[in-house]
Amino acid sequence: MRVAVITESFPPDVNGVAHCVLRVAELLTSYGHHPLVIAPRPPRERREEKEPQERRGVTGLQDRRGGKSEEPEGKSQPGQAGSRDGLGGVRGETSFPFPVVRVPAVPLPGYPGFRIGLPSRRVRTALIRHRAEVVHLASPVALGAHGALVARQLGLPTVAVYQTDLPSYARAYRLGRAGEAFAWRWLRGIHNGAARTLAPSTVTATGLLGQGISNVWLWGRGVDTRRFDPAKRSQEIRAALAPGGELIAGYVGRLATEKRVELLAGITALDGVRLVIVGTGPAEPMLRQHMPDAVFLGERRGEELAAIYASLDVFVHSGPDAAGGRRERAAGGRAGRRRTA
Repeated sequence: MRVAVITESFPPDVNGVAHCVLRVAELLTSYGHHPLVIAPRPPRERREEKEPQERRGVTGLQDRRGGKSEEPEGKSQPGQAGSRDGLGGVRGETSFPFPVVRVPAVPLPGYPGFRIGLPSRRVRTALIRHRAEVVHLASPVALGAHGALVARQLGLPTVAVYQTDLPSYARAYRLGRAGEAFAWRWLRGIHNGAARTLAPSTVTATGLLGQGISNVWLWGRGVDTRRFDPAKRSQEIRAALAPGGELIAGYVGRLATEKRVELLAGITALDGVRLVIVGTGPAEPMLRQHMPDAVFLGERRGEELAAIYASLDVFVHSGPDAAGGRRERAAGGRAGRRRTA
């Protein structure tokens, strides 16, 4: 099947949507399907990054508590722009086992690290040239809304994935009831135009139905148990993070207002416990100041991230609005050795 995936985020971005889209496209390819990814264009400095994080190993974990990491953050290989992927003139990227088409994008106000894909004729051209049979809308908001309109004009069926709890973000950023109501109206317009909406849990599905979104189906999340395996627990990492043998409590995710990571500050006051925070985001400077005794590791990926997960004693997650629960499942691992809180 020829599937076009239109997403609000894609690597080199680091977030749940970007990761899930990458894995979906990789799995579709491995099963003999033909995915195309349409995503916002990353900023130039990220397009020029060359060194994948996975090549760095597990060095640089001895970050000074509350200070700037002494090691540069690992970077993943973004696609090399400027190649042709059989899309009839639409330029794509070649570092993935499937074509990727980028559209113009602008930084989100207040969160420059996240870019919003703009409506573009490239979307229509890419769908036609790819000969798409179905359009997969990954957490559609802006680019996804435009993609849904184009797909409807072309008579293509769409499936929309609900992954970002936009109304809750409106509350977190104090946009008021009007902002939350607008978010639900916008999402209803997108999702009710799709053949079906895929929700990651029964709780989320029930909430969507209660907000007037129809044709909701359950699409549960999974974890790569070959990568996230308790056997990857590393005494070297544990010694670097907790040289005194402390119990290691770890958070993994974006550092943004809606994640409410500051709620974990109390952990740093516990005797015999070391709080480790993995991730980056606009709230990082505030969090470093608020939790000077926490260990901030910055952005980690691939096998290094898997080893860090396996080396934790307790996984902690503070955000109430995580729709997918992917991090919690990764923390559990195949044998369920990690405890979550």
